Parts: sequence; C-alpha cells; structure tokens
Amino acid sequence: MTAVSRIVLSEPMLGGNELTYLRECVESNFVSSAGPFVGQFETEFAKKSGARQAVACSSGTAALHVAMRLAGAGPGKLVAVSSFTFIASANAVSYTGADILLVDSEPCTWNMDTERLYDDVVRRARLGRRIPSVVEVVHVLGHPADIEPILELRQRFGIRIVEDAAEAHGARWSSGAVGGRQVGTVGDLGCFSFNGNKLITSGSGGMVVSNDHAAALRARHLVNQAKSGDDGYEHDEVGYNYRMSNIAAAVGLAQLEQLDTFLIRKRDMAERYGRLLASAPVTRPPHAEWAVPSYWL
Repeated sequence: MTAVSRIVLSEPMLGGNELTYLRECVESNFVSSAGPFVGQFETEFAKKSGARQAVACSSGTAALHVAMRLAGAGPGKLVAVSSFTFIASANAVSYTGADILLVDSEPCTWNMDTERLYDDVVRRARLGRRIPSVVEVVHVLGHPADIEPILELRQRFGIRIVEDAAEAHGARWSSGAVGGRQVGTVGDLGCFSFNGNKLITSGSGGMVVSNDHAAALRARHLVNQAKSGDDGYEHDEVGYNYRMSNIAAAVGLAQLEQLDTFLIRKRDMAERYGRLLASAPVTRPPHAEWAVPSYWL
C-alpha cells in the first residue's frame, strides 16, 4: 500500500534562538520563575502586542482565570462567553463561581454575535433582569471579533471586557473605531496561549496583557500565590501557582522574535488554500474586510 502523507493540524517551528536561550538557562542554573527570561518575555510581548503591561502565566487557561478574577467575575455574577470556542474559555469563568451566558456565533467571522448580545443586554436592562458584568469575547481561529458593540456596552453599562486571544497572536482590526489595534489590547484585559500548537509556543504558557498598570500588578500578585510579605510565607488573598518558568519564557522569547515571519507564512498558506479551493463546494474560513486575521488554523 502507498503511504498516505499526513497534513498536521499545527506544529511548532523551533528554528530560532530556542537552543541558545535554553543553554543559557541551564548554564546559569536559572530554570524556575526567578530567571531573567520571564521579565524579558513579558516586556517584549507587551511591545509586540501594543499593550502597556504583560504578565506571564503557566498556561492560557491560567491567564483567563486570573483575568476573570481581575474583571470581577464571581458568585452571583453573569459572564457572557462565546459558544464556539475551546472549553478553557468557559472553564475559566466556572472557576470563579460565576454564571455563564453562552452567545452564539455569526457567519461573517464565526465569532460571538456581538450585535445580538448588545440587543439582549439592552432588553435585559429595560426589563430589570440581570445583565453580564463581564463579556469574554474569543477571537476564534485567529480572526478578530466584531468588538465595537461590546465597547458600547462597556460605555453604557460599565461591563468589563476580557479578550480571549489564545488563537490570534498578531491579528488586528484594519478599520473602524479600533483600526490598527491588535487583538487583546482593546478590552480591559487580553489573554494569550503559548501551547505547543499555537502560532508561537513556550511549550506551555500564557500571558495576560492590559493597559492598566494596577491590573497588571494585581495579576502578577495572583499568579505568585498572592505573596505579600518579604519572607514569602505571608499571603493577603487566595492566589495561584500560575508562574511561568524561566525555561518556558526562554523558548517563548525566541519564538516571539520569529512572530512576524510566522504570520507571513500563515497568511501565505491561507491565500494558497483560498486560491486552490476557489471553485470547490466548501465554505472557506472568514476574512472580514475590516480585519487582518492571523489564520492560526
């Protein structure tokens, strides 16, 4: 029988400084979260994404959980979540004890139908019913969501916005009120994943980004077991062991240095698929005229 070649879903490309930086970790004996690559990765990721602050975490799910805490999700609160997404988006809300309002997708982007959510929230408010205190909008498969209706909800009702950009490194809006902005930097908090199948990887890891310095400080506090004393054994609230290791950050930094190249490759692949499938009876992935997707998948 002829062997069938396999088209992989998504695999890491480790052709940059990964080995150099990992060797530096081993030779310096800095392998835990105390190593210098963590801070370097955070600084460079913030610059690359256009955010003012970035806090590294052990996973994308951890980043989402911390973001939900910072956004005020908890028992008695309602959080609107995209229905078409990986389970981590909903799990992060459930960890806080908040209730979930699932919002269906629309065909233009396959993301949350934000116009429908806007209408529903206005209707709920008019009827005196509970409205979401947080909206978690997911940029599915690397395509930015239509976020402007949610920005109107924030202005009108004070609803907090958490962007789940786990699949959308480098994607951006090209026009409109948020034209030129990258995903993850428009809401109150943005979350990214560096799992092995993402556009860039640290093996496992995540990042919370924000333009709010106080929010970033509290995120850093929560991911480090909420330590409050100099001796490391005093804690002022429930925290988590969500820190990223120096080894993971070293790989992540090396990957980040190659992000622009990876994005070009993904967009070239998407263009090629689109050309080859132009006459096929299939629905191709979306590309709204106001968006520049990263085409993760």
